[in-house]
Amino acid sequence: MNNGSGVNTVLLVVVLLILVGGGVWWYKTYGPGTQKQESGLQINIGGSNQTGQ
Repeated sequence: MNNGSGVNTVLLVVVLLILVGGGVWWYKTYGPGTQKQESGLQINIGGSNQTGQ
């Protein structure tokens, strides 16, 4: 009766990989030690004051 165990295992591994990947992305983006971005829309008018790029 357990003929779908292979499919269930693959789905479980995929879900776990998505959760771990999402956690790593969140930690790198919003975790401790990251610079806090200012909220709101930042518009650069003129565009001539970008140095070093």
